[in-house]
Formats: sequence, structure tokens, C-alpha cells
Amino acid sequence: MAELQETDSPSTLGFRGQLIDTERFENCFRRAKISTKDAVSMRDASTVPQAVSQPAISRIPEDLFYNNNILIQSSFKRGHWKATGDEALIDSSDSERQERHALHTFLGKLVTGCKAAASGDSLLAGSDWNHAFEQIEILVKGQYHDIIPNLIQKVNDLQEQGYHFLALELVNYVAQSCVTHQVAKDQDPTILLEMRKIDMVDMIEIEEQIMAMFVELFARFLGPMYYNSFVMRMNAASRKLIRDNWARLDDHIPALAIMDNMFGPTNRRSLDIIRLRVEVLHHRQEYESVEVEAELLISRASLLENDDWLQFYFLIKGYYFSAYACYRLKRSSTLEQIYRTLRYIELFSEIDSAGIFEPKQVAMLAIVSEMTAPEALPTLASARL
Repeated sequence: MAELQETDSPSTLGFRGQLIDTERFENCFRRAKISTKDAVSMRDASTVPQAVSQPAISRIPEDLFYNNNILIQSSFKRGHWKATGDEALIDSSDSERQERHALHTFLGKLVTGCKAAASGDSLLAGSDWNHAFEQIEILVKGQYHDIIPNLIQKVNDLQEQGYHFLALELVNYVAQSCVTHQVAKDQDPTILLEMRKIDMVDMIEIEEQIMAMFVELFARFLGPMYYNSFVMRMNAASRKLIRDNWARLDDHIPALAIMDNMFGPTNRRSLDIIRLRVEVLHHRQEYESVEVEAELLISRASLLENDDWLQFYFLIKGYYFSAYACYRLKRSSTLEQIYRTLRYIELFSEIDSAGIFEPKQVAMLAIVSEMTAPEALPTLASARL
């Protein structure tokens, strides 16, 4: 079990503002009936994660879902969320670029922080988590449509990975930020405030119901074939398939042949279908199937024209999962696939600085470091495309 190391001072820990007094956590942990020592240990991979106990309530507040429904409907009706074309995501905020950047930074730094914690690097873990939490002020004040689903999903991800204290801290910090910054405007903060009053074991049910609401209402206001409606449907399917290894892909993902006939083989809907199949197969460790699906994704993405962002996005997805499958299957082409992945991440970062692929870059470099002596590592610039 990987444990975070305490700092030189027995009463401090490196997280959220460099050195912090562990007594600050005691009140929070006391009501959860865990000790600071348990929290510092971070996670226990030897058992199925158990949710942190919080003051229990008898049921999920009905107004939580009501407020979410009203938020989505009013955002569309008032024109705050509006269509920009059938093949694009909606325009949902005047500060969308800033909020989207903050969201991807938040998600990416939580991932890399957890990886660092699992490897025993407490300083890097604390730094990355601190960076992630710094984005929350922007997120709770934002109107970008993906903020609420991702905040709820990330709480569940941390719980399922065993980072219970971090999930609890996230819920409380989000609610605290709503109060501190007096979030009001047109985004009702009740949804985020109510999260800290709910038993954590109910969070998965909350996520599923809120995602179902987004899927239904996006289809109602935009039409079921609008690209953002399709994305919401795919996001909900992804969560189900990743969480339930017994769920059949074909029961939750649209048929590729149908999308090909309707929109063409290089349409982003078809590419999204293949991308999701690859991600689920990767999660289920079906690496030979990953190779087949990833090659299909790469071949189709290579045909895209006049949209470098979209082409690089899907090429990175294809090469990353292909590289990881090669690594696990001990293929001789592993390093070549990794270098292609890293090169496309570099190209992507030149047109999008949100850091979407930072966790994948870190993962690929870790494999390269494991497989190759440092002096023999090629530079990214020399990677062959």
C-alpha cells in the first residue's frame, strides 16, 4: 500500500497550500470516524473501497434533482446555453475558454496527483492536488455545461479509487467555495451545496440520475442527433460501462454501422463510438481487442482534413491505447507507438493549452523511463509520425 509521507514536522502534511497543520483535518475526520494517520495513508488497494461515513440522511433530497432540472431548462430557455451548429458543442458561457481550461486542469491534476500518491511521492501529490483545488473558484462561479457532471463524477472516481479523504475534502471545499464567493447569478449553487449533506454512498445514484437528466434535456432542447446531445449520451454510457464490467458495449453504445451510414466514417460521432469502445476495452484489460479497435480509430482519424484539433485528439486516443496495449502484450512496437503518442500530444498542446492529455503524457513517459536507459531516450522532436 502506497502511503503519503509526513513532512519533517509531525503536525504538518504537504497538501493544499504546501505545508498544512494536520489539526485542520481532525475536525473533518473526527465526524467521519477516521484518524489523520488513516487519512495520510490515502488508500487501501487490498480491499474494495468503502465509502466514508458522513452524517446520514434518510434519502436523497428531491429538490437536488428538481434544481438540476430547472438549471438545465432555464439555461436553454434564457439563451445562456445555445446551439452553435449540429456538429459542434453548445455555447454555454461567456467565459467558456477560461472555465473549460480550469475544468481540464482540475481533472488532470487530480489524476496526476493520485498517481504520484500511489507511487509514494507525497510532495508531487500535494502540489498537483493543490493546483486542482485552485481551479474550484472558477468552476463554482462558471456556467459551462460540463462543470456539474464532472464535479460529481470526480467525487465518485476518487471514492472508487480509495481516496476517500480527498473525495470528502473536495465535496466540502466545493460547497465552501459556493458560500465564500456567493455564487448566485443564473447558476443555482444549491446542487453543489447539497452535496455535502448527502451520504457519500448515495453519490453514484445521484450521478446516474443527474446524467440521465442531462441526456434527456439536451435531446429535448437540441434534438437527439445534435452532436452535444450525442456526447451527453456517450458520457453516460461511458460511466455505466466503466463501472459495470458485465454491461455489454452494444447495449449502451450506438451501432457504428448506423452512424457511418448517417454521417460518414470520419464523422466525430463514429470516431467517438470507436474511441469509447477502445477506452472500455482498455479498462477491462482486453488488450488484443484494444489493438484492433485502436488501429481502426487511427486509420479513420488520419483521414480527417481541415480540423487539426479533432484529428490530433482522436489520433492521441488511438495511439495512447494502442501503445499501452503493446506494452502489456510485450510487443516490439511499444516504444514506437509511445513516441507517436507523445509527438501528437506535443502538437495538440500547440493549439490547445488546456492540458487535456497531461495524465496520458505522464503515463507514457513513465513507461519509456521503465523500458529505456535515460541516455538512450529520444527527444520528442525526433519522434517519427
